[in-house]
Amino acid sequence: MQWFCATVTDDLQLPIQLDSYWSKFLGSKKNCTNYFEKYLLSEIGTPLALGLDAVDLIFPQEQVADDFFGLLRAWHEKSKS
Repeated sequence: MQWFCATVTDDLQLPIQLDSYWSKFLGSKKNCTNYFEKYLLSEIGTPLALGLDAVDLIFPQEQVADDFFGLLRAWHEKSKS
């Protein structure tokens, strides 16, 4: 999740601030969500659309895939409210 956050941050040409927004007390999905909501989205001030290519490469890594796709599913559900 940190790699995902860092990659998106770099693509947006912003300084990577994982140390400021990542808590050892929270899980990776909550940390990633906080990073996007509290840092990235507030910095860019506009909606962000993610295009993910070759996500099938994540499938063999079951734990990573479960966490990552669970995160995307949670974001999708949260966007409905």
